[in-house]
Amino acid sequence: MKAAERIAGVLGIGQLPMRTRLPQYTYADLLGRVAQAALADAEVDAEDIDGLILAMAPTTTLGIDEPHFWALAGLPGADRFLGRVHTLASSGLVAFRLACSYVAAKRAKRVLVVAADLADEAPDLIGAITAMADPFAPRQYPGNAATAHAFQAAAYMARNGLDERDMAHVIVKNRANGVDNQYAQLRQGVTHDEVLASPVLSWPIKRLEASPRTSGAAAVLVGPPDDGRNFLRRKPLLFGRQQIAEMLRAVLKGVWHGARRVGVGYWAAGSIPFGHGEQGVK
Repeated sequence: MKAAERIAGVLGIGQLPMRTRLPQYTYADLLGRVAQAALADAEVDAEDIDGLILAMAPTTTLGIDEPHFWALAGLPGADRFLGRVHTLASSGLVAFRLACSYVAAKRAKRVLVVAADLADEAPDLIGAITAMADPFAPRQYPGNAATAHAFQAAAYMARNGLDERDMAHVIVKNRANGVDNQYAQLRQGVTHDEVLASPVLSWPIKRLEASPRTSGAAAVLVGPPDDGRNFLRRKPLLFGRQQIAEMLRAVLKGVWHGARRVGVGYWAAGSIPFGHGEQGVK
């Protein structure tokens, strides 16, 4: 990549271990700890941050809404808050891409992205997640997190000509990514056969394909490649315009498939039994 194309880079990162529960922390604690860790990693002062982005998907798991109004006080860049990103499971990636765009456009020099999940706050996590389901599809099948995503997965498989082994590759890849990561919640790799042999929760989703209850946090500081501090003493992670655009396309594709699930739910609600609705997806 030519120097002129290096328009954004990762200056520092901060993480806390992802665990089932973290009762010793509040949500604001999680954000504050990873924010300070990212700045320390980059050897950057809080006064040098001129943009803050919060990646936070549904707030129902917290038991209290709108964390961007109460959890960011005192964080580096809080007085230059650029917004909250809420795109379900892709919120972190979208927020990172947005930070790269701010730096690339020279609208900000250093943008801090923070994200956290705290599943401890909701006594009934499944009930909280179920509250996000659309009101139509549950007429055809029990509406909860597993069945909602199974509906989407079945439609995706039908549209793209995939089978269960193809879908199992996602969890095999993801679990392999966590094996050597001390912050990962699940650090044991699995095989395709183990995924396929695990109990079915709601076809085609099986137990090993389902995400666990998770609490944890992470932060990343994005800035220009010529920042001149800690960034230049190690191998940098740089992003050019094409890479940022590719990230956006991947995110939008995921959001599109999620939107189609809701659309199929509307279409199927009146007369199509669950299990056959995916045949109509073109």
